[in-house]
Amino acid sequence: LWGSKDKMYEFAQVSVLYLGGSFHLPSHDREMVLMLHLLKLTDTLNTEQGGFEALRDEVVALKKYVSGNWVSSKIQEELLTSLLGHWLIKPCVSYDKIHLRVARYVHLRAEWLHLAIYVTDLVARAVVDRFLRYKIGQMKSTYRKEILASVKDKKKLNDFAHTMLVKYHCPIVPLDPPQYTLAVLAFLRSVATEMLQDGDEKRYWRKVETKLADLHSEDHNGEDCFFTMILSQWELDIIAKDRETISSVTNVNRLQRSTSSAALAPVAEPPTLGAPAIAFAQDMEANTDVLDSSHVPPSFSLYGASAVPHNFPAHTFDSDVQLDSLGDIASTIESAL
Repeated sequence: LWGSKDKMYEFAQVSVLYLGGSFHLPSHDREMVLMLHLLKLTDTLNTEQGGFEALRDEVVALKKYVSGNWVSSKIQEELLTSLLGHWLIKPCVSYDKIHLRVARYVHLRAEWLHLAIYVTDLVARAVVDRFLRYKIGQMKSTYRKEILASVKDKKKLNDFAHTMLVKYHCPIVPLDPPQYTLAVLAFLRSVATEMLQDGDEKRYWRKVETKLADLHSEDHNGEDCFFTMILSQWELDIIAKDRETISSVTNVNRLQRSTSSAALAPVAEPPTLGAPAIAFAQDMEANTDVLDSSHVPPSFSLYGASAVPHNFPAHTFDSDVQLDSLGDIASTIESAL
């Protein structure tokens, strides 16, 4: 400030010239001049703010590239988000480690998804894993709110299933909500109903995991009851209970159709995993707890069995691919993943 003392003195001596002479500018007028300058400066800064923010984002992105870090593209993140959504709508043994399940799928289908870099580059793998962990937290929060809202609004199970399939299911979206999808949503809504009756909407997913653990603890001839429930009476019972207690629907002859169909699907064919890959997926399922805080390690027999090739084509190494261009991606997601 001391360096500007001369300018301050000059401003204090400001005079206004006119034809007959001049007069000293009163202090309140000088304050008005200061105010006008401040307003002009504020307007200029506001105008330039957008440019400053864009420049800042570019600098941050540039620093990441310069430091050697791999950065996922917006389209790649949209693809990963769609995969996370599919695991939310499909039957799962647990919703606690969905990000790990999607990570396994990306590892197995890396070439097809144009994410071969996930297999070969540890930095890229860490970036993808971190995004999956962050994103699934957001999506589960939204999913919980949608479940609770459907119960509060007494939305019909079939209509709710249709909405959720269109939003979360990977292509090809079923024409009619499958029975197991209705059962899964009815199960999730039953947990929400109990919470609302108790006046407690907190820790929803923890209560879901407790219910799932109880469900799996039942003995069904040595088989996992959740994977056999497509043919079980459990599905029919919980769907009927939902329609009785929430939907108030007793006779539904036709389910609402979605906007996607097999006839409209792209023609891209999914790759075949083969027995070694399926065996790996089942082994990973059995060792989920070990991988709770890590990604799928690259040191497994898939490489020796050539289920995933060593030499990825250049265009599949790290490029953008739209989900809709992959054809029937839902059929490539095995129950073991």
